[in-house]
Amino acid sequence: MPSSDRPRTAHLPRLTAGTVVLVADDNADCANSLAWCLDGDGYRTLVAYDGIQAVEAALADRPSVAILDLGMPRLDGYGAARAIRAALGDRVLLIAHTAWGDDAARQSSNDAGFDHHVLKSEGLETLLALLSPSRNTNTSTQ
Repeated sequence: MPSSDRPRTAHLPRLTAGTVVLVADDNADCANSLAWCLDGDGYRTLVAYDGIQAVEAALADRPSVAILDLGMPRLDGYGAARAIRAALGDRVLLIAHTAWGDDAARQSSNDAGFDHHVLKSEGLETLLALLSPSRNTNTSTQ
């Protein structure tokens, strides 16, 4: 379902420099590299390496955006998304960042409350477009 059809993030404020973004991926190189790139683009990042750490970071720091890998240990990205959505409601933009691009994974991410499903192979540009202040409510990769 295109996220522009979803009412839950329609009220999100524009994302600007300094916006807190949670990056969670069990591949530390991937998580740290993405966080480094986002930091360089002016965002303030939090990094977690599994789903439980992601939920704990979200509860502690209340990010405006959470970019979650789906295949994390201890709690997968779907479970982390559900917990973050339950705690923070519609004020958080949830982005699945994954290698899983089949229809079942996309449907599962939608069901878990993600706003976007981005393949890692799509590159940083796709994520930055979702975070861009001029396009954060009208861009969809689902």
